[in-house]
Amino acid sequence: MSHRYREELAGGLDRLLRSLSGVRRGVMFGHPAFFAGRRMFACVYGDGVAVRLRRDDACGTAASVREFRPNGRTMLDWVLLVYEDDSAVARDRHLFERAIEILHARLQ
Repeated sequence: MSHRYREELAGGLDRLLRSLSGVRRGVMFGHPAFFAGRRMFACVYGDGVAVRLRRDDACGTAASVREFRPNGRTMLDWVLLVYEDDSAVARDRHLFERAIEILHARLQ
């Protein structure tokens, strides 16, 4: 089982998300993760960024969209965004904001 991730992608995501209110960086299963309140909405995993979004919500991304399958199990309502260029993550700020909106809506 591989626990690798792209550190440069974690740094780019950290720079992008630190300006959003209520977002903090943490760790989940040894991977950089991003939380809104106590709930994780994104984490750097393998070659990409796992985001708590349905595939339909991930349209218009600068990344390739795949199923998020940690340890071989498909995670429902999560996608893996794989970026060729680490700087492209900044173009998807709207997706991370949408993931936070969905998370907040589920908690109400």
